[in-house]
Amino acid sequence: MVLDIRTWEQTFQELIQQEKPWAKWTLKLNEDIEPDSVAPKWKQHQQTAPGRFSCTLCHQSWDSAQVKILCHVYWDHWTCQGQVFMRLFAQKCQKCLCSQLENPEFSTDSIMKILETLTAF
Repeated sequence: MVLDIRTWEQTFQELIQQEKPWAKWTLKLNEDIEPDSVAPKWKQHQQTAPGRFSCTLCHQSWDSAQVKILCHVYWDHWTCQGQVFMRLFAQKCQKCLCSQLENPEFSTDSIMKILETLTAF
């Protein structure tokens, strides 16, 4: 299971170069973006994917079939450059009363599917 942003960035670059080799794109995690709150000239892309969470307090792990992934995408056709801000939505442990939001982890296959869907957007 992976949350390492370098894995996401590398996979994204490989896929985007296959899809749009003439363009330069960046992918960045951004916990501040919100659904339906897109800046002018940006587009929103949402999807869900299977992921895994681990509680930092009780160390319980759980799977989720529908981890929410939100992307805000900007494309500048004049410079052939694009930018993606991506937010991976966290979840709370159901066992701990004082649990905090835990970040998801994804398998390599899930990352590939998520980014394939994004690059085709």
